[in-house]
Amino acid sequence: MPPDHASEEVVPGPLAPDRAKSSLSRALFAAAFVAEGLCVVALLDPDQWGERLVAPWWGWHVLGISAALTSFRFRFPESYRDHPWLITALVLGFSTPAPFAGLFFLWLFQSILSVPSEERLARRYYFGERHVLTALPPATGNPRQHLSVLEVLNGRDNQVRRKAILALRSVDPRRAIPVLQKAIQDGDDQVRLLAQTQYNRILASIEVTVKTLEAEVSGRAPLGHWIQLAEQYHELVFLGLSGDEAKFVYLGRAIELLEHVLRTEERHPQARLLLLKCLVRSGRLDEAARALEGLRRMGMRAEILLPWESDIYFQRRNWREFRRCLVAIRDLDGHDSRLRGPVDFWLGGEGTEPVLVGTDAA
Repeated sequence: MPPDHASEEVVPGPLAPDRAKSSLSRALFAAAFVAEGLCVVALLDPDQWGERLVAPWWGWHVLGISAALTSFRFRFPESYRDHPWLITALVLGFSTPAPFAGLFFLWLFQSILSVPSEERLARRYYFGERHVLTALPPATGNPRQHLSVLEVLNGRDNQVRRKAILALRSVDPRRAIPVLQKAIQDGDDQVRLLAQTQYNRILASIEVTVKTLEAEVSGRAPLGHWIQLAEQYHELVFLGLSGDEAKFVYLGRAIELLEHVLRTEERHPQARLLLLKCLVRSGRLDEAARALEGLRRMGMRAEILLPWESDIYFQRRNWREFRRCLVAIRDLDGHDSRLRGPVDFWLGGEGTEPVLVGTDAA
């Protein structure tokens, strides 16, 4: 599914240097090589160690490094030409007294930057408003054409699928986990291994956080620790990282923690909203409805509460009220665009047949 803003203009990635710049870069590098060679000749000539030739020796060296810097300026990846580390490379290149050492350093630095790293690879992807990871098209292609990561995983190019999984390392776990769960079933061994490794890393990180918070939470612990631990329990359920039995255990623990917080601070909005989410996900609908009304009396915005209210009516199979909530969500100004797809599915949108048509049964 393409993101909502798939029709927007997207600036393509950096273009390869044109022929003129490439030729100029090679010519400057050759000149730098010759200048550094003359510097070596000046250093090896025993008659050139007088005071007069100290300046020519440095002159050849500075000339060679200057030509090399200009040459490599065209060779550095465009996204790194203004990178702060590039300044360090230039300073070290100029300050290297030994001939050819500066050239070698600049060549090595440029080679390292040319290797696709995790962060540079992740820049070629972005998430749409519907939590769809989308790869930027090649510079020679149509900048309006996008592929979701799920379409990439369904493709035949193993390298592209592997790179898409690597790019997920820089993505929020909420968005990455559903894609990783699909990639774990991929037909390519490396794709499965990369996805499973990253999935295990996310799960281990959450489990370590949970155990740390469990050790810190006590009767005298700050309320923020209780809420944070409840959020982690809810996260394990929300991300699908717990089984059916563990799901209700985690939600039960989260509800107990939040009830403790509310006994201390009754009008804590964050704790009340998280309690509503946990009650809805655990199927305790009557308690969830009471929590919803409490938040509404506190003045919480409708765009936050309506999705959870619609979930309560959906689980109760109250289609009339469910439809009313969806209509209210659709009519809200500035509502979460991620809800547009489900709302259009049920009510009917552009190119979508409505599911709830004339439903009046409660």
